[in-house]
Amino acid sequence: MLNKKIVIISQSSLDLFEDNLYLGGPVSYGGSLLNNLGADFTVIPMFKKDFPFIDYYKRKIKNYMPIFSKNTTTFVMNLIENKRYVTPIKKADKFDCSMIPDEAFNAGFIYLSPIINDMPINFIKDIKSKSKAIIAIDPFNNDSGHFSKEEMSYFKELVKYTDIIKLSENELLGLAGKNEFSKAVDFLKNFDNLFLITLGALGTFVFKKELINKIIPTLRMKKIVDATGCGDVFLAGFLYGLSNDYSLEKSVLWGNVCASLSTSSKGPGYMPAKDQVIQSLESFNKRDKFKK
Repeated sequence: MLNKKIVIISQSSLDLFEDNLYLGGPVSYGGSLLNNLGADFTVIPMFKKDFPFIDYYKRKIKNYMPIFSKNTTTFVMNLIENKRYVTPIKKADKFDCSMIPDEAFNAGFIYLSPIINDMPINFIKDIKSKSKAIIAIDPFNNDSGHFSKEEMSYFKELVKYTDIIKLSENELLGLAGKNEFSKAVDFLKNFDNLFLITLGALGTFVFKKELINKIIPTLRMKKIVDATGCGDVFLAGFLYGLSNDYSLEKSVLWGNVCASLSTSSKGPGYMPAKDQVIQSLESFNKRDKFKK
């Protein structure tokens, strides 16, 4: 029987914004949240040995097993008309299954998140073959919606080896080659995976052929300081729900609320506490009568 442990595998990143250096990467955001929620989890980050935020990992994430690389992936970030643009200036190594500790393959859930073409299909395929875990992936860091032929081929391969796929609305439109969301949904009918399509303030569209096709709403925040890492927080919160045997819809709602609350501060340094999430969910359920 599989345990309910969650393992997150991704590169840690450094985000340079207005001459300030911030910690980034799905392992940083997701790990911080799961630690606050009291989850059974481990993160497997990749970074250079002189990683400047190692103390943060020790204090705020705690359960981590690093892979050392020749570089830490580093981005320069710019905000133009409230849109985030990132330019990579350093890249870490690509992942190989031989780097992953054996105990990771015993997890119940493995969350993969390549951030800069660092998880080849063979890596994902090997993870699937060595584990009986539910494999979730956030495969792209590309909200422009423009995909190369190589990226399209990558997507068509990764659906074979993953169970849950998270995309943004623009990523779905780009992959489907459609301008209308309803037409893009038809594209998802070609696959058997569970799809989670994040829609910002509207919530998350959840789709699995012959099972579910609906939007799960989210909290409306009065003030958003920074939405960076929202997708990472959402998927971590969602998997936390599944690992606690919550229903699919309740798990999505947990992910939505965790992501919304995380926007009140910049970087992964602030993540909501479990009691804050529960309180927000209770208020949300009373207001929106969401009982599932």
